[in-house]
Amino acid sequence: MPSPDARASRARRALLLAVLLLTLMPWSGPVRAQDEELDTDLLLRVTLEPGVVPAAPAFVRLVRIILEPGASSPAHTHPGPELGRVEAGTLTVEVDGPALVKRLDGDEFEPATEGAPFDLERGEQITYLPGTAMTFRNDGDESVRVLAAVILPAEESAGPRITYADGEPDEAALEGLSSQVLGDAVARTLPADGASITIERVRLTDEQDLPGERNPSLLSLEDGDFAFDVEKGTAQVSRTAKPGPQADLSKGDDSSLDTRDAIFFPNGFRTVNREGQEGGLTYLRMVLSPSSDEERLSDEGVATISFNRVEASAEETPGSDGSSGDDAAGDGLQAEGTTVYVNSFDVNLRAEPSTGSGIVATYQIGQALTLTGDAVEAEGIRWIPVMNPDDGLSGFISAELLSRQPDGSEPL
Repeated sequence: MPSPDARASRARRALLLAVLLLTLMPWSGPVRAQDEELDTDLLLRVTLEPGVVPAAPAFVRLVRIILEPGASSPAHTHPGPELGRVEAGTLTVEVDGPALVKRLDGDEFEPATEGAPFDLERGEQITYLPGTAMTFRNDGDESVRVLAAVILPAEESAGPRITYADGEPDEAALEGLSSQVLGDAVARTLPADGASITIERVRLTDEQDLPGERNPSLLSLEDGDFAFDVEKGTAQVSRTAKPGPQADLSKGDDSSLDTRDAIFFPNGFRTVNREGQEGGLTYLRMVLSPSSDEERLSDEGVATISFNRVEASAEETPGSDGSSGDDAAGDGLQAEGTTVYVNSFDVNLRAEPSTGSGIVATYQIGQALTLTGDAVEAEGIRWIPVMNPDDGLSGFISAELLSRQPDGSEPL
């Protein structure tokens, strides 16, 4: 009778043989979509020294700036970094202060020329450091498009988030200059010892998994179906039609993104299985990660979402999460004396409920205003009459640019 040691030895040999046979056998099953190589275009990547990215909490915005021929942006500064990549046309830039430029034929960012204009061609990149005065214009015959991102301190003690060198510009100074907000968020965790900021375009095939990321990430939808449930963790959704930071989604919330809407994961998110999803998915991905391997951000609140299919009804307004959008100032917000807050950058207070009316003042995120009457419908816009209690200026602002909370959450 074989000894216990002999039986154990034979068992080990049998197990080893079984593993070897499984290894050598050809795999005849289907290749899972998530095993396919990820199709990405690197649009911008820059590493910033400690102290350049503001401490959390901070506002994060991804935006596409459009300049028609002859248009320009008046000289201004931000208290945080601004990053840009020219998507079309030739952008003429002038800076007074440190900035970094990456040329098409360069591997690294180099210091930009200060005090004299220079051109950036399609595909070239620029990083304006905090406090640098910048102005840019379109001297060409075709439109200029710039994909840009800003990271600005959210604390009120940090002061204004944009300061114009010659005071608030009037409407004529901004003629031909417009922007499409591709994502707004509030980052509550940011690298402290230097940050690497990456912007990519990602294309997923049918059923290919949405790859997770352990650092703060903003995904802005360009094409495809993005209907999902929040299972756990923290996620925010922003709407290009209603710019400004939004409140965190709650567990079990059903939501969906329209083109140029975005989802932000303050503490990263786990890979999402897209098995059963029809059609591909294309999105811009902005990631804020530590530049040092020694720094690791907290994963408390890492999000888990699952994809689903949502069939929009005729009554739904695109990007409204199933809401009709008719109650732009509901929940008693029509009452005079109610306080509301500006939820975006460079929001104009108009003298009358019209986009052609004169600009009384321009406000930034978090500005508190007081309702002075009932909303007015004009030009397809729901205008809210408000007054600034600090200086007594009054006028009208679109309901889409106002929220119930100072951080931009609970939009009207």
